[in-house]
Amino acid sequence: MTTNPSSRRWLTLLMRLQPVLIWLGVLALLTYPLLALGVRWDWWNYQLGLSLIAVMALMAVLLLALAGIGLLVALRTRSPGAINNGIWAVVLWGAPIFYLAYFGLQSSQLPMIHDISTDLAKPPQFQVLAGQRPEGSNSLQFDGAVADLQRQHYPDVQSLLFSQPVPEVIQAATGVAEDLGWNLVSVDPQQGRIEATDRTFWFGFTDDIVIRVTREQTQSKLDVRSVSRVGKSDLGKNAARIRGFSRLLKIQLN
Repeated sequence: MTTNPSSRRWLTLLMRLQPVLIWLGVLALLTYPLLALGVRWDWWNYQLGLSLIAVMALMAVLLLALAGIGLLVALRTRSPGAINNGIWAVVLWGAPIFYLAYFGLQSSQLPMIHDISTDLAKPPQFQVLAGQRPEGSNSLQFDGAVADLQRQHYPDVQSLLFSQPVPEVIQAATGVAEDLGWNLVSVDPQQGRIEATDRTFWFGFTDDIVIRVTREQTQSKLDVRSVSRVGKSDLGKNAARIRGFSRLLKIQLN
C-alpha cells in the first residue's frame, strides 16, 4: 500500500512527536500529585484543584489517542526505535487515565455519605469542634437515610465493648489516636469524650472525629463518629478511619 507525499510527511511528523509525548507524559505524572498536594498546602482551593485534574484528564485522553496512532504507524513501518517510543508514550498517557477510570469505578460503588458513626441510633455529638468548623462545612445533623446506607455498605462499623473502666479506655483511645497522627482537640476522661481532627493525605481535607465512652453495666462501650467537612461522598475514608482505629484499640485492650 502506497501513500502520497503529504501523508508520508504527516506520518513522519507523528512518529517524531513520540519523544515529546514521552517527556510530556512524565511531566503529567508529576503534575497530578502536585495538583492534589497544592490543595493540602493551601496553594489553591480544592474546587480549583479538582477542576485542573479534570482538564489534565481530558488532555491525557487526547494525547493518548495521538500516542496510539503514532504507535500504530511505527508498527506499520517496523521502526524499532519508533515502536519503543510509541509504547512508552502510550503507557505514560494511559496510566493516569486507567487510574482515574479505576478510581471513578470504585467511587461509583460507594454510598454518597460523609458521616459515619458506630452508633446509628444515638451518634456521638460534637461539643468543642462544633464551634470550630469553618462556615460552609457539612451539617452535623445525622440523617436517618445516611444510617440506612451505612448499614448496607459498612455493616462492620459497630460499637466496641471493653471490660476496662471508662478512664482507662479513654487513655488507650487517646494513645491510638496519637499513633494514627490525629490532632487531638479535646480529651475529657471524666466525661468519656475525645474530639480530634484528621487530614486526608493528598488533598488535605479535614475530617472531624468524636469518641464517646460510656459505662453500660459491667462494660465500657466505645463509639466513634467521623465526619468530612466538605464533599457529599467521603469515598469510604471515614469508615476506613474508624476501622483502623478500632482494630488498633482492640489489639491494645483485649
